Amino acid sequence: MDEKVDHGPIIKVAEIPISPKDNYLSLEKSTASLAAKMIIEILPDFVRGKIKTTLQNHQLATYTKKFSGSDAEVDLKKDSSVDIERKIRALNPEPGVYTETDRGRIKIIEAENRAGKIMIKKIQFAGKKIRPIKSEEANKIFNL
Repeated sequence: MDEKVDHGPIIKVAEIPISPKDNYLSLEKSTASLAAKMIIEILPDFVRGKIKTTLQNHQLATYTKKFSGSDAEVDLKKDSSVDIERKIRALNPEPGVYTETDRGRIKIIEAENRAGKIMIKKIQFAGKKIRPIKSEEANKIFNL
């Protein structure tokens, strides 16, 4: 680790499998758990100089911007079901994903992509609690 973002030598590499059910919160938990285990295992040998670091290829580093509210908007008629599902998994709980309807802004909490169609499973109206939604109701609310 050094003063730059995504920069510096690599001490150890580990992989975490990502399932279609994973989201920001589940991945945050699994990466934190893995990092804690790795620090406990690696730190003593690293301090003693027993671990050789590897330089990473800085040309492969990727960057992103901080997400804003406009990044969280989806258009259920224009955006692909794959993109919508991925955005929901990545941006929940904050800033969350929403769409504008004739009933106002509705936050989409959970959905899945089934055969190229987005199936909304949980929603939240402004100022209300998160609730599950059946496909028939979702079709009416979102004019799907």
